[in-house]
Amino acid sequence: QIDFKCHGTAKMWNGHWTYSDFVWKLIRGKRPYLLNRQPHSIHIDLLQKSNFEIVCDLRTISTSRIQRHQLASKYEDMSYDDLTTSGAFIQAVKKAGKFNYDSAGSSIRA
Repeated sequence: QIDFKCHGTAKMWNGHWTYSDFVWKLIRGKRPYLLNRQPHSIHIDLLQKSNFEIVCDLRTISTSRIQRHQLASKYEDMSYDDLTTSGAFIQAVKKAGKFNYDSAGSSIRA
């Protein structure tokens, strides 16, 4: 389960996407980690690139009061789906890898 909301860092649930990296660094302070600001599509893309098959992807949709021009530049191309996804329950399973066999018949991952 992933919560894409701002966790109190902004007035609107998705307001954390309006902050520049500099402002976000000020909000985060000296904490090594505060909040993952990556949207839903990035999580799905990284899972797929890591050889996972998405078997369940249930998104929670919330109304966005943020206009596209209010987004920080790194998020200005965010899809409408990402802008309105406030949470997701994602299940993924690792795809079977390709196996080769050595001369003794033991499997080795390619």
